[in-house]
Amino acid sequence: MTTIDTAAAADFAFVYVATGERYIAEAVRSAVSCRVHMPNRKILLLTPEEVAHEVFDAVIPFGRDVGDPFLLKIAGIAAAGAERFVFLDTDTYLLDDVSELDELL
Repeated sequence: MTTIDTAAAADFAFVYVATGERYIAEAVRSAVSCRVHMPNRKILLLTPEEVAHEVFDAVIPFGRDVGDPFLLKIAGIAAAGAERFVFLDTDTYLLDDVSELDELL
C-alpha cells in the first residue's frame, strides 16, 4: 500500500479522498472553504481520476485498483499515514479557522 507523506505540511494537512465527477466537485468546494479559513494549510486530494485544480496543493493518484468508493475512502485514510492530518468528507465545509486542532493532533 502506498503511504502519502503529509508531514511536510506546515502543521497539519487537510486530506480528501474522492472519485467520480460529483464527489470531486464537492471536494473542490470543500477545499475552497478550507483555503478561505485556513489559507496556509496543505490540501491534498487522493483520487484515481485525473484532476487539475489550483485549490489542491497536490492531487495524488491513488486507488485505481479499489472499486468500492467506501473502501477507497478507508484505504485513502490509511495511506495518508502521517500523524498530523485532518480527513474531510467532500461534503464538509469549514465556517471558521480550526487551528485549535493543532493541539489535538
